Amino acid sequence: MKHAITLLLFILLNICNCIGQTIHISGRATDQRTGEAIEFANVVALSDKSIPISFCATDSMGNFTLALNEATDSVRLRVTCIGYHTWEKTVALPAEALNLRLKPAAERLQEVKVKGRAPGLRVRGDTIDYQFRKYTDGTETVLADVLAKLPGIEVDKKGQVRANGKAVEKIMVNGQDFFSGQNEQVTKNLPADFVDKIQLNQNYSEYSWLDGFNTRKSTVINVEVDSVHRGRVTGGLEAWGGYRDKHREALQLYSFGSKVMWGVNVHDFNTGEEMMSLIDYVKTIGGVKAYADFFEGETSVVDNGMSTLSYMENSNDTWKRDNRTVSASLAWNPDEATRINAYCIYNGEQNWGDYQIERFFTANGTTSLLEQTDNRQRHFCNLGLTLQRRLSPSASLSLRSYLVATPQKADHSENNIAWNTNGNGIQSTTLLSFAKRWGNHTLLTFNGNYILSHEWHRIDTALDSLIALSASPVMQRRTLSTQQANLGSSLVRRIARGWQLRGHIAFNWMRTGVRAKSNQPQYRCDLQEDIAQAYAAGLFVDKTQGTVKTQVGTDLIGLHTHSASRSFAVCPLVKLEWTPSPIHSFSISFKRNVKRDNDEKFARLLSITDYQHVRRFDGEVESLRLHDNIQLTYHYFDIIPDFTLIAYAGRIWTHHPAVTNYTTDGSITLTSYSDGDKARTVNYGYLSVRKGFPFRVIFSGKVNYQQSDYQTIYNRQTSNDRWTQWSGEGAFTSRMKCPFNVEVGGRWEWKESLTGLYDYKVHLVSWQAYVKPMVTKKGTWDLSLPLTYLSDKVNGETYHYWNLSLSGHWKIGRFTLQIEASNMFYLSHFRRMNVSTYQDYIETRTENWMPGFIIAGVRWRI
Repeated sequence: MKHAITLLLFILLNICNCIGQTIHISGRATDQRTGEAIEFANVVALSDKSIPISFCATDSMGNFTLALNEATDSVRLRVTCIGYHTWEKTVALPAEALNLRLKPAAERLQEVKVKGRAPGLRVRGDTIDYQFRKYTDGTETVLADVLAKLPGIEVDKKGQVRANGKAVEKIMVNGQDFFSGQNEQVTKNLPADFVDKIQLNQNYSEYSWLDGFNTRKSTVINVEVDSVHRGRVTGGLEAWGGYRDKHREALQLYSFGSKVMWGVNVHDFNTGEEMMSLIDYVKTIGGVKAYADFFEGETSVVDNGMSTLSYMENSNDTWKRDNRTVSASLAWNPDEATRINAYCIYNGEQNWGDYQIERFFTANGTTSLLEQTDNRQRHFCNLGLTLQRRLSPSASLSLRSYLVATPQKADHSENNIAWNTNGNGIQSTTLLSFAKRWGNHTLLTFNGNYILSHEWHRIDTALDSLIALSASPVMQRRTLSTQQANLGSSLVRRIARGWQLRGHIAFNWMRTGVRAKSNQPQYRCDLQEDIAQAYAAGLFVDKTQGTVKTQVGTDLIGLHTHSASRSFAVCPLVKLEWTPSPIHSFSISFKRNVKRDNDEKFARLLSITDYQHVRRFDGEVESLRLHDNIQLTYHYFDIIPDFTLIAYAGRIWTHHPAVTNYTTDGSITLTSYSDGDKARTVNYGYLSVRKGFPFRVIFSGKVNYQQSDYQTIYNRQTSNDRWTQWSGEGAFTSRMKCPFNVEVGGRWEWKESLTGLYDYKVHLVSWQAYVKPMVTKKGTWDLSLPLTYLSDKVNGETYHYWNLSLSGHWKIGRFTLQIEASNMFYLSHFRRMNVSTYQDYIETRTENWMPGFIIAGVRWRI
């Protein structure tokens, strides 16, 4: 690995010499005869080798702006537009605003037949203005429905958005970060008929209001609300009811003023939707954590593993679910220099699971059959406050504070053996950042954050539990608390038309404490603590030569902790990006970081997992681990013909990982940990394609791949295990102007687990194909009737299913009548199959899923 890093550094450091500051060329294109502005003219900047280095299109006024990173004194501009002769000329840099007068072609435009679709967008440098009504048909209910139909934009089922293959960091409303990065709250709640304009900015910077300096660029979407819904309280009210006592209620209230905006959303339903999954929770808390380096400051140089509190895993494998959600947001601009945002999100859920399980124990090769039921209650509450203050045109202060709580409980039963788990978690985060810039070349930041986390876990086993080797039940209550304080400062310096240097220093302090109470002495533990400190300095160099960008640097980290022998770490970062044209790019990167195990591994105690599993911690496992990540990425995005291709693949190494040891003693499995001598690896890949065709059909497809190789010890014997998963989806969707359209597609998933001393292999093949006919009268009514065929196959056992659904809307003034149905062939019973690796066994599960329903309701637009 060291030789690979050295070779990569050598290649990158010898590719290019220097870079130039970003140069902007602006101007206006007009008709030579009439003087009228020319819209949608393509403006391309060419290098001396005729390689495109930047491009844009003129807006409705004929204006354009090109951004150049090429270190040159001149550039060749080429302007083309249907109906006009090509305009081409060498322009000296820097240049004044250009007035480009295009000569009409001999054959007048109105006499030329132009075939194809109107693009429905305007490109201005890194900004795209969507004329979204060219892509919608009036059936859209919320913002997510609108965004999903725009070229280059993807929206998943949870409302998360990707644009141009990159995750959208924020969805702003009227230029305000309305929900502080909680994008799903905007996409799933903002009514579609509120939207007036949609703008995609692929080069957004938090410094946009610090005049003259932009860095830490990201992708954001800005949604403008129409004038009808500004300056007054608007919203909607929904009420649904239907078969099997299904119901759904919703209330939405909004006010979009010039200085104050606020919104409230309330939902209550039992139709099975999962509002806050484990993945959504991880994204939410991970987003909070990401603000620690808000102003380019690498404040936290050691990942303390605090990105999430414990949160019960859950998905669609439930036969009954009740859900309620309340969210509110406030955006206030008391003056031009101050921005205040606040939000809260609450999600409460109760769900019931019912499973038939075949469990293969990888240590001894035995198999058992089980009936399992679960009754879970989960609550999630997230409060956030953000204050940004521009102290002067060159200085800014940011304060962000978050509070997260996750109370939850569950009752479990396996073959009439019962146990209960209760958990509560509270995490508070406070982040303070100050930034000061000098001219357009220097930026200095100071950053600090403090994170406090407390988790309580309680487990109760019944009298007949196998683990309760006494006449009374066993109870254990564990408390895990973590504190982390980080201070840091960074300096970004642009020098001599070429180099950009970024340096930082940081100090981290981390404390973790654990204790346990129990009615059995062997499960008790007095307070035990582990304290870690890290001192870091880093220097990074960015440079660009033509179409090649290079970033090279390293962090030097001094470490001190009671639970690790490592006292020093070198964490390099190397990245090479080649952009041969504005529409596609290649990149390769290598990154190393240090992570700290944020759990009880440093302590000495026995921890009960369930009625037959106990974890033993002996305090002899390293807590600090090195992680290496190398990734290759290819990105193609051409928005005019609506073609996007994103592909990346990578590999992650965890050096000297904690290896799990399982020791079986009768019916009880004791879990312990030791330091491994073989790296744990994860290979991953992703491919996404979207293509719009001239005959108004869109193809979209995705493929995901992940493979993990790791070691496990069973009764003192080492096993080399592997988990592999492939998944994908694809669909053809018509976008005809006629009332009838159709979508045809499919999804598939392949899982394989090779685990244990007996090389036991289990694999799942699951796929589905569907056809979704849609009939629409734009702005009045729509109806769709998806028909889906599903197949699950696990080790020779196969289940087949047919699923018929229904969705319809009919607008009458301010009212909308709605009907929805799902799984209409299975109104009483529905099963799916799944496989998973857990503890010392592999499960093949037959899951009872929620039966079908039919529901109807009305929505009143306030």
